Amino acid sequence: MTLYNTDPATVWTSGLFSQDSQGTDVVSNCGPLTWIDGNTYSTDNNTATYTIVGGAAGGCDSIVTLDLTVETPVDTAVTASLPDLISNDNSAGVTYQWIDCGNGNAQISGETSQTFTATTTGSYAVIVTGANGCRDTSACYPVNFTSLDESSLESAIVVAPNPTNGEFSISTSTYVGELNIEVMDLTGKLIYGSTESLGANSSANIDLTDAANGIYIVHVSNMNEARSIRVVKK
Repeated sequence: MTLYNTDPATVWTSGLFSQDSQGTDVVSNCGPLTWIDGNTYSTDNNTATYTIVGGAAGGCDSIVTLDLTVETPVDTAVTASLPDLISNDNSAGVTYQWIDCGNGNAQISGETSQTFTATTTGSYAVIVTGANGCRDTSACYPVNFTSLDESSLESAIVVAPNPTNGEFSISTSTYVGELNIEVMDLTGKLIYGSTESLGANSSANIDLTDAANGIYIVHVSNMNEARSIRVVKK
């Protein structure tokens, strides 16, 4: 009697039946994944398969199924409003750790806020960790205090607290004069506007309590110069 093998996944090897093996590659990836099939997947996928020819016992094929979960990567962009460096990622549950690029990327003790205010000339970056476990490091940003003019708006104006619950102040320790203050959302819509006369150690109080949570741009200007500061309302 002759035996015929009608199952394509089964072959006759050394007098024994062998079958193709099947397995699942379970992957959780921060952002798109280029898999073993050479394709790049940017969304969750549990249907893609790849056959490793001869990868199983007895020379049979090994069939692998992808089970991919694509997590949202963190945003490593940083806004530089020297001497302030502000991480652009304000996602829920995100954490920050600022590091000193000029000191072997050593962590700076206590600097775990979205905003880092440099006190010495150097180069700094931030490690951003998302609530989903994704983690990445920004580029290094130089801060050079020898190039800052202490009488200019660039260094004399401080916005705090930032992030804020809606109420914050615009203060100065050295600048004296009239300032135009405008607060805009990211679409360019004017949320607040006023003209204030500031002196040393004085401040103007801004209230965005009724505004939606999000990112706002504070424009501060006088006759000669202007400064834009990113404020996060939570």
